[in-house]
Amino acid sequence: MLDASGIIHVEADRFLVVEDEVDILRYFVLDKQKHTFTATNETIDLGRHESDFESIAFDSKSQRYYCIGSHGEDYSQRLVSFQLTENIVDNVVELSFDAQLLIRDKVDIEALSIWGSHLLIGYRKPDRSKLALFVIYDIESGNQMLTGFDLAGRTFRDWVRIDDKNYLILAGPERGKDYSKLPSCIFWWNGDVFSPDLKLCEISLKGFRAEGIATRQNNNGSIDVLISSDESKVKSAKHFRMFYIKESSIPSLLGGAKKPEELSIIF
Repeated sequence: MLDASGIIHVEADRFLVVEDEVDILRYFVLDKQKHTFTATNETIDLGRHESDFESIAFDSKSQRYYCIGSHGEDYSQRLVSFQLTENIVDNVVELSFDAQLLIRDKVDIEALSIWGSHLLIGYRKPDRSKLALFVIYDIESGNQMLTGFDLAGRTFRDWVRIDDKNYLILAGPERGKDYSKLPSCIFWWNGDVFSPDLKLCEISLKGFRAEGIATRQNNNGSIDVLISSDESKVKSAKHFRMFYIKESSIPSLLGGAKKPEELSIIF
């Protein structure tokens, strides 16, 4: 598993990781003491061999997960919703989403998050006037609104909701070969589409092919941040990489330089 294209916290120390080569979601367990991220023997099969899945989001109100393909090719034009009952997939729904409806250009989707009763769908390409584009998609009606954020010359790589007023956006270069010129970075966003406030987090991701981001809220009010990578273009790579920021807060992510620790990946 070289490309951990999407990641989400499920419960306790368990996470789901999405890859883009097969439609298999894999469970991993985080061990904060040993600094390991270990695959279990549990998987979720969403069933078309390769949909180029890029991101996954969870709506706590409906208890539904959403997983999206890149929409760059016919086989990757998927937006899937499902529920988990005792870690068993239930109520799988294929949603209709036209990624080119408001863009009329070749597209590549990388990011997905929840905003009220809507999905936020972030594009890696194209961009417009130096803005990273995203669509606000109404889950019930299917209506779309196109807008964009200034992500310092970068486009969307992933997106995670912490709560209504706190999101983290993983941004990176449009082209994978440009990671060395334009390192990935993380922005905090206030959750307001119409009066957006974005701030750059002081998190160093230089030299890291960042692809997915997830958070976990701890009982003491702190958050853990996990950032996964795409190593599919690295010849010597044996698996993806996972960086980790333990028990932090939004002010600390914004206020002081942080270098994430790297976890050991165990299959």
